[in-house]
Amino acid sequence: MLKDKIVELRETLIAQANTVEKMLAQCRRGLTEADREALMETIETCEPAVNRLEIQIDELCIAILALFHPEAKDLRVVMMMSKMTSDLERMGDCAVNVAESGLFLMDRPPVGFRDELTAMAEGAAGMLRDSMRAFIEENADLARDVCRRDASVDALRNKIWKELSCLGETDQPTIETALHILRVANNFEKIADVTTNIAEETVFIAAGSVIKHHRDERP
Repeated sequence: MLKDKIVELRETLIAQANTVEKMLAQCRRGLTEADREALMETIETCEPAVNRLEIQIDELCIAILALFHPEAKDLRVVMMMSKMTSDLERMGDCAVNVAESGLFLMDRPPVGFRDELTAMAEGAAGMLRDSMRAFIEENADLARDVCRRDASVDALRNKIWKELSCLGETDQPTIETALHILRVANNFEKIADVTTNIAEETVFIAAGSVIKHHRDERP
């Protein structure tokens, strides 16, 4: 019975992750193809679904702990999935921020940084996809690789910030647009950062090792 409940918990978490991954794909499409419908679906449909799944997962975790008193690895799995659902909910919030800024930018003249933002979106989505695959397969090596890839997303965000900081202070429309570009970059960077949490939690499930506060141990 405990095993069945853990399987249900795992499947619900995967459904939540798939929804967040869909949100990231929609954000990328909205930014690169001016797809307003994709951005609105991210905000109006997907984000509430992610929140509902978080509540469902929380309730499942509480029920498992109360009814079955899991021990050893089963306890680790339940506790880490409880953390993962919060991580996924935070990613969903970040995707909504991206979508909102994407809607703003859509109504403005074309701006630069499309390649960088696309690369950030694809990098964050790839990290999420591989972190969940590592979780499903209990693959600690893949999870550590996800952690290493965070640096490339950070570098793109820093590149955008440095170039935007050179804009003139009196050019208000450009400054407003720049702030939304930076908001998009910051939120993709946050998504990548939070994805490393899932990877770190996967290492703990698979190997029982804590790498969260020992970044030099990730490789």
